[in-house]
Amino acid sequence: MAAARGSKLFLMPKSPKFDPIAALYCAVSLGRRERLENVTVLFDGEEPDASLAHEMPVDLDARLRRTETGHGSAVERVVQMYQLDEVMGTKRLVVLANRNNETGYLKERFRDSLVNLMFLAPSVAHSVSRREHLLECIRMAWPVFDLYFQAGQRAFHGKRWREFCDIPNPFCLAGYDAMVEFLRPDERGRYIQHRLVLVQWFERVRGREAQAAKRAVEARYTEFLVSTVSGGTVVGRLVESDDETMAGQYFRSHPGVEVVLVRKSTGHAGIFVRGVQDLRPLHEALQRRDADRWDFVQKPGKSPMLLNGSRTRHTHPSRLGPSELITTVQAHLRFRLRQKPDAEQAAS
Repeated sequence: MAAARGSKLFLMPKSPKFDPIAALYCAVSLGRRERLENVTVLFDGEEPDASLAHEMPVDLDARLRRTETGHGSAVERVVQMYQLDEVMGTKRLVVLANRNNETGYLKERFRDSLVNLMFLAPSVAHSVSRREHLLECIRMAWPVFDLYFQAGQRAFHGKRWREFCDIPNPFCLAGYDAMVEFLRPDERGRYIQHRLVLVQWFERVRGREAQAAKRAVEARYTEFLVSTVSGGTVVGRLVESDDETMAGQYFRSHPGVEVVLVRKSTGHAGIFVRGVQDLRPLHEALQRRDADRWDFVQKPGKSPMLLNGSRTRHTHPSRLGPSELITTVQAHLRFRLRQKPDAEQAAS
């Protein structure tokens, strides 16, 4: 860990979101006191050039998962690694990042969530290389964390720390505006200008979501039946799509479909359901047939899902073809018709 801590090389998930971006900020700006352009950021799957081949990268929830290190977030791990506990604002950021990883609190419960923006921004259309686009996403987020820590300092020294902590979510537009109010008037201009940049990114994401909804309505599919616990059947569909939000969009567009399998052109796949379902037998069957390629994902208040890779995780594609996926689901999933939460859960 000591060797990695001194590194100027950082390894991010292949499509970074709020937690690893916040962790990168803490490591670079607070831990190393460097500018972003003075360090090297790699995304999972990339290799460093020869000059950095000897460097041990700081892994920010890319290959070394937080669940493997016993941390609630990449932010928590970085704060411990760089001994940032006494930096004003880091303890609260750890609490917020941990809570969001557990429940999606920051991402889903607030209008114009910057956490949701960071989650969706990597998937919007872009005219530059994929790597440059991901770096643009990080640069978009960087001033948000600058503001968080600068406003926190102003609040503390102005004896308004409790007021600052009472902002329910600093990482939505309303929270952003509230943090600006803690700054001196001569400090606000940069952040007022950056707010316009954030609004433009929101518009790009909303345009992308509208296109995704249209694709979900028009998507070609293979329909199949899944047995229920009570002896009936429900409708499932397999959709071929590279759209990361297809499952959620498909559930919203097709209320009669209870199980959605999304298979990408790479062979990666995901299994999504409505309601409170037991996917453990299905997960065990997939592990036997397709070992170490499927993750069981369950968040409080959400339906479970099985993922063979995701927008943030690099995983080998499933060995199972479309028909094998369908038959495996049919053999090992017994659908429960009661207690269906909001169908939009699948998008998360």
